[in-house]
Amino acid sequence: MATYTLKNINGTSDNKVPKGYSSWLDYWDRNNENIDSSFFCQAVGCSEFAINGAHVQLQGGNNQWYIVPFCAKHNNHNNTSTMQVIGPLVPVNLSNPILR
Repeated sequence: MATYTLKNINGTSDNKVPKGYSSWLDYWDRNNENIDSSFFCQAVGCSEFAINGAHVQLQGGNNQWYIVPFCAKHNNHNNTSTMQVIGPLVPVNLSNPILR
């Protein structure tokens, strides 16, 4: 699995999950193509359970939004730090590639 440097996108809680999904975490789970989906926070060094599918952007990348499982600590509007995250990253727009 690859590691990515990214930042949490603040102010995305009003973005509705696509039709047919119960949450952004469900969206990530059903679209990451991993057989053994883990609902642990994907921030490197964190072992907490993921509670949300967080909206993130790659550091130094384009403006594409991705979903990644985060715990409450890492999916927090006060968290503006750059983080190392283990993939896969599922794009919000599935016409873009999933990063593994």
